[in-house]
Amino acid sequence: MLDKSSSVPMYYQLYERLKTAMITGELAAGEMIPSERELAQSFQISRMTARQAITELVHDGYVTRKKGKGTFVAKRKFAKTLLGVKSFTEEMKERGLSLQSTLLSYEKKQPPAVMRDALKLSNAQDGHIFERLRHVGKDMLAIEKTCLPVTLFPNWTPQQAKTSLYAYIENDCGMTIDHARQEIEAAVADRSQAKKLQIDVGEPLLVITRCTYNDEQVPIEWTKTTLKADQYKFMTEMKR
Repeated sequence: MLDKSSSVPMYYQLYERLKTAMITGELAAGEMIPSERELAQSFQISRMTARQAITELVHDGYVTRKKGKGTFVAKRKFAKTLLGVKSFTEEMKERGLSLQSTLLSYEKKQPPAVMRDALKLSNAQDGHIFERLRHVGKDMLAIEKTCLPVTLFPNWTPQQAKTSLYAYIENDCGMTIDHARQEIEAAVADRSQAKKLQIDVGEPLLVITRCTYNDEQVPIEWTKTTLKADQYKFMTEMKR
């Protein structure tokens, strides 16, 4: 029960109780928490007090509300640094997770203008264009669409899509990755993206478009990564 004689507000006591349950795993990620009515009955408080506690949990990112379904424990967010050039596979490996890739499509053809311009290809040059679903087990994390210039990677095959692209570039091709330029923007899931990521249409997404260069300052890879926004946060360090 909550301590009604305490100077700590009742809603905040409930907030802390629920937050602790989430941190310790008593309430697991993806699990639906009790409703306002159930919390009010269990802790002998008003529904308004229960609502305030849940609102604070939503605000602080511990839970998410799904219209018509309930309130669920939020999955822990992966921190992506904006310093250094790392592949998705490398980032997941650092977190002790084994990232898997499912190849959704592959074509060897003239790239669309957005890819062609970024990679500085002529109209006559083809690209390996492929889309992958990146996941850890059954947890879908991201959709990646990539273009590699055929002139730079003539021996690339769809089999390589199952492994780390940067490992292939550096280890198999002997090429040095120097730097990358990327843009980050917000979006909402359309029907196709929602189906692939197993989320609802209209849920928030983060879209990262990256162009990677080798040590000769030649663009070698263009990738657009579409992430579930509720699973990622970006970290950077800035100096004045």
